[in-house]
Amino acid sequence: MTDILLAEDDPDIREWVGVALERDNARVRACADGEAALVAYREKHPDLMILDVMMPKKSGWDVLLAIREHDRHVPIMMLTAKSSESDKVQGLGIGADDYMTKPFGVRELRARVAALLRRSGVNMSGSGSRMFAFAGHKVDADRRKLGEIDLTELETDILHFLAAHPGDAVSRENMIAGIWGATYDGTNRTLDTRIAGLRKKLGPALSRHIETVYGTGYRYLP
Repeated sequence: MTDILLAEDDPDIREWVGVALERDNARVRACADGEAALVAYREKHPDLMILDVMMPKKSGWDVLLAIREHDRHVPIMMLTAKSSESDKVQGLGIGADDYMTKPFGVRELRARVAALLRRSGVNMSGSGSRMFAFAGHKVDADRRKLGEIDLTELETDILHFLAAHPGDAVSRENMIAGIWGATYDGTNRTLDTRIAGLRKKLGPALSRHIETVYGTGYRYLP
C-alpha cells in the first residue's frame, strides 16, 4: 500500500483529499502544519508528499527545503492558492516535482499523484488492481465492474465513498467534496439524480444498501 503524507491546514481539504487518495489504495497520513509534517516525515519516510504552501509554524516552502537538504528522491507536490508563473517556477526550482493551484478537482489530483508515483517506480495499487467490497460483492475499480454490472467512473467513485463510511449518515456536501472536490459546480440535486440512476442500475437487492437520510444525505448499510 502506498504511503502518502499530506500537510494541509484546511480541515475540509485534508478530509476530501484523504478520501480521494484512499480510493486508490493509498494510506494517507495527514498533518495540519509544517512542523508536524516534518516530524511525520522523519518518523516514517513516505512514498509521496503533498504540501500546502501557506501553513502555520512552517510553510510548505520551508518543509520542502528542509527535506531536499538530504532527500532528493521522494516526490513532492505543492498545493497553493497562488497561481502566478513566478510562484510555480520558485516551487519547481527549489525541488518540488509538481504544483497544483486551488481550487482543483479530485480526479486531476488522483491522476497527477499516480503519475508522480509511476515516475518514482511506485505501484499505487499495490496489487495492480483496485478492489473494494460493497454489499458482499467485489467492485473492480479499474474495470468499473460490480460483478457483471458495468459502472461509470463516477458510479464507481460513489460506491467507493459510501463503502468507506459504513453505517455513517454522510451529508450531501461531504459526499460532493469527497467525490468531485473543490471544482464541483453542480447542486445537491445533481448528486441525488446520480444516486437515483445508480440505484436503478444496481437493482432492488443491491440498491437497498444505499439508504436516504432525509435532510442530510445517504447511508451505506453493509
